[in-house]
Amino acid sequence: LMPSYRAIVLANQVAKHHHRLVRQKLVVALNATKFLLESQAGDRQGHSTALTNVTLRLAIQACRLKDQPAVVNFVDLQNAFYTVVRELLLPIQTHPDQVEAIIDDMDISLAYVPILEELLAGYQVLVEAGIDHHTLDILIDFNTLTWFTMDGSEQCVHSLRGTCPGKPLAGTLFNCAIQP
Repeated sequence: LMPSYRAIVLANQVAKHHHRLVRQKLVVALNATKFLLESQAGDRQGHSTALTNVTLRLAIQACRLKDQPAVVNFVDLQNAFYTVVRELLLPIQTHPDQVEAIIDDMDISLAYVPILEELLAGYQVLVEAGIDHHTLDILIDFNTLTWFTMDGSEQCVHSLRGTCPGKPLAGTLFNCAIQP
């Protein structure tokens, strides 16, 4: 297999319906705890990126009219859904060898490795957000044993990172992962 692969889940309709129900439960809990920032757009009902774009353009225009400087920082994360470290979202029991493989695969500065290892040892975003244990257990189940095969190859690939694009939960989990 290619060293840089990206899996997309092609789940059947029953599985996608189940994932949508869990996503809906997660979104209700996140909204109740006000975990996601109001300014977070994308994959959120009532928070369209088009509205955010118009708001930003109006703010820039207002600065121009008042002859004030304005700075906009737009960050486009390449393959963003595939880069999320699931263990930072959920209390997933991961073998130390797999944690090492995740860190090695991340292409980050060695200075950040101890910080990441410390975070992986005891901080999970959705636990801190106050998500109930039942929902956490379902999300853990959805995000473990994620593997795939490809035609023409006998190799089974176990994906260790990402929010599983193709699942209705992918965008919501990504939004949780990028919260400050």
